Amino acid sequence: MLLYLLRHAEAQAISTAENDFKRKLTPFGVDTLRNSKERILDTIEDSAEIHVSPYVRTKQTADILLEETPGREYVLQKILGAENYEQGSIFQYYKSYDKEKLLVVSHEPQIRSLLEDILGSQKVPSIYTASFHCVFWDQKNFARLLFSIPAKYLQGGKR
Repeated sequence: MLLYLLRHAEAQAISTAENDFKRKLTPFGVDTLRNSKERILDTIEDSAEIHVSPYVRTKQTADILLEETPGREYVLQKILGAENYEQGSIFQYYKSYDKEKLLVVSHEPQIRSLLEDILGSQKVPSIYTASFHCVFWDQKNFARLLFSIPAKYLQGGKR
């Protein structure tokens, strides 16, 4: 499986939102993502299924990614939300998932935890806001981090 991981774009400070679940993207976060989405979409291709945490900022991130791809949708995955988070639970869920390509749009620490569980002793990259990562994972014994890209290096792609 090619597993792509995208951390949501920059969100409001916790103090400006009712609660963490409802935090929205900032205007800067929206711009960053709009400038990065071409390269992300070119990389994941049309065959990748997209799973998104139920939080407002991750749904906004996915909505922006897909705003120019009519008919393409994402799947909300409660397991990616903090209230359902347990170390190893996301790993166990995706370990038996049978898709060749999957994009997960989620948060820190969920993305870090999943990468740690998949990569084992391999070094896990920093999970910056709007960072994009790809792992080849056979869902058994082998995994390799193929790339880890901060948002600033994704911007400006052409689709």
